[in-house]
Amino acid sequence: MLTDQPVWLSSVCERVKTQCDQAWDSFVVGEQAWDTPMGELVASFLKHGGPKAELQLIWLMMFATRRVLPCWQIYCDTSEPIETVNVIRNWLIAPQPQDWSKFITPAEPAYQGVPIVDCRQCDTSAVASAAAKAAEFIKHRNPLAVIESLGDADAAIDQSPLQAGNHYREWFINVAIPTAYLQRDLTTDEQSAFLDYNIDEVLKNSSKGET
Repeated sequence: MLTDQPVWLSSVCERVKTQCDQAWDSFVVGEQAWDTPMGELVASFLKHGGPKAELQLIWLMMFATRRVLPCWQIYCDTSEPIETVNVIRNWLIAPQPQDWSKFITPAEPAYQGVPIVDCRQCDTSAVASAAAKAAEFIKHRNPLAVIESLGDADAAIDQSPLQAGNHYREWFINVAIPTAYLQRDLTTDEQSAFLDYNIDEVLKNSSKGET
């Protein structure tokens, strides 16, 4: 964590820590979503972050979705969520006009053209939704999309076989949130912080299309 972060950011990180035994997913929709852990987090950024808040939240969504992309990659052979994350990252680093409309519809998980409709649909669809909601926020600036994107990213890893050893929430609180506040990309070490496994090896050894 940053040692010189503002009091409000330290407070919201501590608050999120106390909610690690709660659901962070986006099954609660609409205005009630503000009462969820991710709703409180987004509200704090919007209240205290000033004119930089929206960009900070976009960085945070990009970090969170990128962390869980392997949940898609171990089963699917298409790359829509990956492309969306890459476009968002490039836009954050060097902003330029972008047609976000083609990124706001969640991709359908599939392998070799066959839709994935079994238990793997849960985590893969959550990844696709996290990426699409991030793009939706950039296009429409509806903060509820941020809550949904962050909730979907958490749901993706929570329902994935990659959950064990990922320590997603610990990473999210201690690395992703403070770095998003700084509006810079994560280093390679920060991206893999708290992981108990080498994600490249996991992807190399994965058998797509199998449960």
